[in-house]
Amino acid sequence: HLWRLGNGGTSDLIHLLRPGNDGSTDLIYLWRLGNDGTTDLIHLWRRGNDGTIDLINLWRLGNDGTTDLIHLWRLGNDGTIDLINMWRLGNDSTTDLIHLWRLGNHGTTDFIHLWR
Repeated sequence: HLWRLGNGGTSDLIHLLRPGNDGSTDLIYLWRLGNDGTTDLIHLWRRGNDGTIDLINLWRLGNDGTTDLIHLWRLGNDGTIDLINMWRLGNDSTTDLIHLWRLGNHGTTDFIHLWR
């Protein structure tokens, strides 16, 4: 666990947990509050070798009224479930959604969705 308060008004939080070698478990977590009104969150979690579970999540609140969310989740090996999701709220009243979802092996379901 590492936390840093900068001299420019920034705050950083980094957290890493990894028992590996190799019944792997990884947790990486980063949070940052910037001095320009931005907020960032990056989160990665993975338990592998190999009843695989992956979670990647990024969230950002910008200083221009924008909000971004990128999310990927995968439970594999192999009753497969994949989820990729990106969501963005713009500062001009636009909303964007890109979404891909797949449940496979073998009652396959695929879904690709883009909405703006």
